[in-house]
Amino acid sequence: EGAVGAAHGAVEEPGEVVGLAAAVAPPLEWTAPPPGTQELVLLVECPETGASCHWLVWGLKAQKGALFEGEAPPRTGKNAHGNSEWLLPDPPLGVEHRYVFQLFALDLPLTLMPGAGYEELRKNIKGHVTAAAILTARFEGHEIEELDGEEFDFED
Repeated sequence: EGAVGAAHGAVEEPGEVVGLAAAVAPPLEWTAPPPGTQELVLLVECPETGASCHWLVWGLKAQKGALFEGEAPPRTGKNAHGNSEWLLPDPPLGVEHRYVFQLFALDLPLTLMPGAGYEELRKNIKGHVTAAAILTARFEGHEIEELDGEEFDFED
């Protein structure tokens, strides 16, 4: 299989995608896929949690492109929590997990309905992937600070 072309996320440090922990999906861009590509599909998984699916996206045009931070993609499927949104990374405190962004070039357009699941998507792309690009990001679980009003000095 050939390569779709480079898939890039906005990187601050090697292996760290900006926005990975944000409440919205991180930015991603890619170069043009090989000639004959009909559609691009994006699958984001975390192998440390049994390859749990964080995002299923299809209907991406077969050309150089990008998804901006928080942008709604053309069609999405159900993630590991059963909804069709970007599933935030949530590794245990102090534990690093990998998030694997897989961009597939297909030789045919998918006819899946929005909300299709992981297994249905995998079944429909089997035998139709002509190229792929992979970007792996790492994220470590951390405490979420809770702020209370006593920590601030408010002026009237």
